[in-house]
Amino acid sequence: MSKIPQIHDKYFKQVFSHKPEMQDLIIGSFPKELVARLDLETLLLDTNSYIDDELSENFADLVYNCTYNNNVTIKIALLFEHKSTKIDFPYKQILTYIIKIWNVHIKQQNKPIFVLPVIFYHGKEKWLYKSIKKYFEGIDNYLLKYLPIFDYIFINITELSKNKLDKNYKLQTTKISLYAFKYIYSKEKLLDNLEMVIEYMTILTKDEKGREFFFTFYYYLINNLNTKQMKTFSNKVIQSLSTESDLLKYFKQQYYEDVLEKGIEKGIEKGIEKGIYKTAKNCINAGYSNKDIRIICGLTFIQIEKIREELAAK
Repeated sequence: MSKIPQIHDKYFKQVFSHKPEMQDLIIGSFPKELVARLDLETLLLDTNSYIDDELSENFADLVYNCTYNNNVTIKIALLFEHKSTKIDFPYKQILTYIIKIWNVHIKQQNKPIFVLPVIFYHGKEKWLYKSIKKYFEGIDNYLLKYLPIFDYIFINITELSKNKLDKNYKLQTTKISLYAFKYIYSKEKLLDNLEMVIEYMTILTKDEKGREFFFTFYYYLINNLNTKQMKTFSNKVIQSLSTESDLLKYFKQQYYEDVLEKGIEKGIEKGIEKGIYKTAKNCINAGYSNKDIRIICGLTFIQIEKIREELAAK
């Protein structure tokens, strides 16, 4: 069970470390007035993580630089809440996080940079958003001016309806991933409402990039569902496909037979490693730096260099 938060983190980073998916998440989740001022074409992944030991108890981070109002660079800090439990006073963690980023910039003899904090939540408990002022009862406007007042964007995927999820986001990869995060702690609901996932999967898997995403998604489910539940999901995928479909043959050969018939419990680690390896290999071929690959795949620099050596030897 200690590995579960890491599984959520890795899948989240594998999906939203890609610029198109991050753009889609921003457009579908941020206030429209803010989106209009962001130049999303300038989004650039920050390969650093600003999470310390204390913050890692609750968050994983994904950070992008972005141009705002055509004249200033800001950081969009996407904080993924992975423990499935609400935080009593999130402003403490957010302020700690922002100060950590400022400290890095100051040590590099740069000015502090504006940080736009975003919390992505998909937990079991109900998260009641409150402004920072609501936590300090009994103080008047005179004292308020001494309070560090700031806000955060809150993406609570558990409270987003299926219709809004489908309407707000454009990419199939984003929709499928958010759907999984929405229901990952409600396994029966996940299995009962797979029509959208299967519909988008049949579109995505027509090309190699889509099939690689399916690979990543499939093994994310393997690490969260039991053998019976995975068979239910896999059978629904098979039933949705034409018997003459090349995708059906591909799915059975690459996933269903390879994993389920050999036993999910034995195939979990191998599957995750295979998915991460393929992602790392594709990143290397696309010219990503080791720092970028480390953020996306969660590999060490030594592991990445080993993959580079294997590719160079071919």
